[in-house]
Amino acid sequence: MAKWFSNLKIFGKVLVLTVLLLIFLVGIGLQAIRTMNELNHKTQQVYHDKLVPLRLLANIRYLTTSNSNDVADHLAAGDLAEMRELEERIRRRVEEINQAIATLRNTGLTAAEDQLLAQFEAALAEYRPLRAQVVELSQINLKEDARALYTITIPIRNKSLTAIGGLMDLNQKLAEDTMKAGQRAFTQTAMEFAITLAIAIFIALGFAFYLGRMMSRPLKTLEHAAGQVAEGDLRVEWTIRSRDEIGTLSASLHKMVQDLRLVVQQVHDTASNVAASAEELTASTQQSSQAATQITHAAQELASGADRQNDKVQATMATIEQVSAATEQIAATPPRKWPPPPSTPASEPKMAIRLWPRQWRRWTASTPPLTR
Repeated sequence: MAKWFSNLKIFGKVLVLTVLLLIFLVGIGLQAIRTMNELNHKTQQVYHDKLVPLRLLANIRYLTTSNSNDVADHLAAGDLAEMRELEERIRRRVEEINQAIATLRNTGLTAAEDQLLAQFEAALAEYRPLRAQVVELSQINLKEDARALYTITIPIRNKSLTAIGGLMDLNQKLAEDTMKAGQRAFTQTAMEFAITLAIAIFIALGFAFYLGRMMSRPLKTLEHAAGQVAEGDLRVEWTIRSRDEIGTLSASLHKMVQDLRLVVQQVHDTASNVAASAEELTASTQQSSQAATQITHAAQELASGADRQNDKVQATMATIEQVSAATEQIAATPPRKWPPPPSTPASEPKMAIRLWPRQWRRWTASTPPLTR
């Protein structure tokens, strides 16, 4: 369940929390409705089972007392019309009393109330015939006999009124007990409502704390990892197994770090290759520098040799010029008879050849350059 909840999207988690809160609120509302229904039932019970009987008993007591008073007025009346009017009122009150007793029985009396009502009906059944005799005696103007019989009916009337008073006291006591029971039920219901509300608040806070912790812990992990990555540490590792937006963000950040590692590795390899190429280029540059130095030395030597050759060429040219001038001078000088070369035997040609240069040198040495 926790794994399923952790893999939900953030919207789903908030939705689940909201639904749970709504469920708790609906539960609290239903509890409140139940409490109000119970209070309404208690109120109706007090009204129908206690207040209505009390009102009926009070009416029965009033009617019974009124009939007793009308009987006394009948004894004192001398006018026949007045006596008939009193008799009619007594009759109507008797009907009202009978109707009130029937209604009282339908209110759901307890055993004690039923017993007291039975005592009242017994006393009333004993009292009514005697009262009817008192009225008849009063009608025929036997007032003294009627008063004597009326005096006898007073204890019976009081007995019925006592039964009615007992019923009223009992109903009042039952009403008070019902009210106390209602107050206890209200207190208990209020306590249950408070406990339910406290449990709902506690569970809601627990879910909110759990949801906040579930969301904040991976976010703190990602924050720490992002801080290390920002500081340049690409060796950081973390684990977030949720499949919500935070898990997706963690996977994207992890992939980014892996790509950065790959890029850094490629940059490192490229830098190594560049360094190796730079070293080779440096070595080639040194070799080229050495070759250039050698070429420079060779060029300098060649230049020096060229200068020497130029000097030699100039000297040669000067010599050629001198030879040319001498040749021209010789050409301008009349021919000179040379002494015949000594005859040499045919067997000695090599000796003649060897002696000829010597004679040439002696001639050139003895002859001035211009003459030659």
